[in-house]
Amino acid sequence: MSIVERKDCGATYLRNDFCSLHKTALENNTFPCHTGRVMHSAPSKHLPSKLRATPPTQQLEIEACGRTWLVERPGDLESYWDQLELAAFQEDERLPYWVEIWPASLLVCRWLAENRERIAGKLCLDLGCGLGFTAMVASFFGARVIGLDYERDALAFARRNVALNDLPSPLFTVMDWREPGLRPGAFPFIWAGDVLYETRFFEPVEALLRTVLATDGEVLIGDPERTVSRPVWERLRGLGWKAEQIMLEKLVLLGQNQTVRLWRLMR
Repeated sequence: MSIVERKDCGATYLRNDFCSLHKTALENNTFPCHTGRVMHSAPSKHLPSKLRATPPTQQLEIEACGRTWLVERPGDLESYWDQLELAAFQEDERLPYWVEIWPASLLVCRWLAENRERIAGKLCLDLGCGLGFTAMVASFFGARVIGLDYERDALAFARRNVALNDLPSPLFTVMDWREPGLRPGAFPFIWAGDVLYETRFFEPVEALLRTVLATDGEVLIGDPERTVSRPVWERLRGLGWKAEQIMLEKLVLLGQNQTVRLWRLMR
C-alpha cells in the first residue's frame, strides 16, 4: 500500500516506509523501463547551504520522449529527513514527496510530446513541479513554463536539473496553491502528476484551476487511481468541468509499479 493512502499511521511509520521505497530503488538499480544508470555526484554549489552539507546527491538518467534526462535529487533520504523541521511537518505534514519522480509524470510527458506543437510558445503551469522533470520536458518542446511548488528545496533541485540538461529554464516559484498569486485566465495549459493524494487538496486545487485556466484551456492530471482520488472526477463534473480519461498505462519507474490514468479537464 502506498504511504499516501495510510491515514492511520504516525510520522515514524511514514518516514520508514518512504525511506525504504527510496532505498530499494537505489539498491536494486534495475529499472525495467524509462530509466538507465544511477550515478552519484558531490553536492552541488547550486543547492541551498543546508543541502550542501548532506551526503552526495543521486543522479538519475531517465529515458523519455526520445532522449535521456538527467535528474538530480537527495541521495540519502534518511539524512535529508533528519534536517526537516518538526514544526513544518506538524503544521502541514510536509513529507518530501518531491524527491521522487512519480510514474504519473511519465504519462504527462507523453502528452507533452504528442502535443509539442500546441504547447510551443504558450504560457503553461506545472502544478507541484517537484524536481522539475515535466517542466523541463515542456521547456524542451518550446513551452514557456511556470513551475510551482510549495517546497524551496525542491525548486533548488529543479533549477539544477535544468542546468544539467542544458535547457531554457522555466520560471520556478514557491507558492501555496491555497493562496495562489497568479493572474486569472493566464494559462491555456496546466498539468500535474499525482497531486490528488489527500482529500484536503481537492477544493484548493479546483479553485486554483478554475481561476487561472484560460478560456478553452486544458488541464492534464496524471493519476494512479488512489482510493482517495477515485471520486474526484465525478465531483469535478458536478462543478461544471468536463473530465475525460485520455490515456491508461501500466508504468514501472524507480521501484514503483503503477497503473496510471491521464485525465483531461476543460470548462
